[in-house]
Amino acid sequence: MSPMGKESKKQLSRRDFITKTTIALAATGLAPLDALDCAQTLAKRYLPLAEADERKTPVRMIEIGLRSGVPMIMLGANDDFKRLSTPRHPNCPYSGNGLTLTQNNLHLNTATMALQPYAGNIAITQGVANETGHSSLFAHRKGGATQNLRSPIIELISRNTTSSLMAGIQFGTGVTNNTLGKADLQAVNTTTFFDYFKKPTLKVSEIEADLIAKASRTLSRRQAIMLERAQKTAIPHAESHASAVYLMTTDFSSQLVLDDLPSGLLTGRQTTYRDPARGMAMALKAMSLNLINSAQVVISTGDWHRYQSIGASPSNYPGEMASILSSTISYLQKTPDPAGTKGETLWDTTFIVIGTEFTRGIAPVGRDNNDGSTQGFAMIGKRVAGGFYGGFDLKDTGGVAGTAYGCDLITGQKTPTEKNTNEQIYHTVNALAQNPGVDLKKVFQCMIG
Repeated sequence: MSPMGKESKKQLSRRDFITKTTIALAATGLAPLDALDCAQTLAKRYLPLAEADERKTPVRMIEIGLRSGVPMIMLGANDDFKRLSTPRHPNCPYSGNGLTLTQNNLHLNTATMALQPYAGNIAITQGVANETGHSSLFAHRKGGATQNLRSPIIELISRNTTSSLMAGIQFGTGVTNNTLGKADLQAVNTTTFFDYFKKPTLKVSEIEADLIAKASRTLSRRQAIMLERAQKTAIPHAESHASAVYLMTTDFSSQLVLDDLPSGLLTGRQTTYRDPARGMAMALKAMSLNLINSAQVVISTGDWHRYQSIGASPSNYPGEMASILSSTISYLQKTPDPAGTKGETLWDTTFIVIGTEFTRGIAPVGRDNNDGSTQGFAMIGKRVAGGFYGGFDLKDTGGVAGTAYGCDLITGQKTPTEKNTNEQIYHTVNALAQNPGVDLKKVFQCMIG
């Protein structure tokens, strides 16, 4: 006890923890394979992320959170805008841009044509009812304004299906996770990111470590012999344990080299998107080494109110986002998933969700983009059926505001009489994450291939 009456809480590195535990087990006379088995049991209790079960199917998630009322239709829209004789609304198409049909009524504009090769796996809608207005806890991430459910990315990282060293990280601020008692994403930036993989720490006191060591010494030599005879699957277990120990004890900072990442994530990005793009690059590299399971990147363009005229675009938001996304998809497609069991690439195991707190209304040219009444979101992944889902009520005349509406969850047909709900997005994201508790009646089945 210290003079203040409290025990000293010296932070031990994971390397020190495993070393001390292994030495204590060896002192019991335990056979090497059984010592590994006991060490893994302790690790699963005190280091849950050390469990390396290679039989699990990897599931990874990248979430992009857009702030300040960004309209999703700047990335892709539908043919409602093409029917206008001239651009009547500032959001799409803006000056100098035309709309090009890719498939399933998804039209890309000139600035986002970098996404054309991947359009078959990009689903976009802006017909989701807005329930919260300005909020860092996006309604679709908690099942709706009143549902207060756990954020899907938190549910996924709590399962950590890839058995990665860290479950998930977050780049940027302004998006709050609903954890409901689960561990949150680890907040990092492009500087502190490397620290978590160079000298990872375990919050356990020296007293607790001594108790673990003493408990292990209660095993007798007779028990050790019995364990050795009973362990019929010793080699597979040993390989799994070795993978766990490798993750917990290796300095990975020297391996987090970004040289093989697409230039679209590292060069040419403008100020608003420079750090998010670099954060995305770091997250992808960490996934390729199975250091993280999921990542969240927050992007704030600043308030959208000021982009109310044709030609106004915040630091070329569509072009910058298209470059980031196309570079990300390209990397996912060519990079093996280190936790895969059947030669999967990261594209096979990872999906991308882009969500907003709300989106500005479809205002006439030269008028303020009001808050409107919708949110927009996009899903990208191998299991995603690409297209634009929902529609717009647009008048081919100046001075009349437009409105967005939703679609049928099964067929994807436009449904002008209603908007989709945040709860439906919530269950769709959870379905792609293979999280428990999914209500299939509330899933955008038209978006899942």
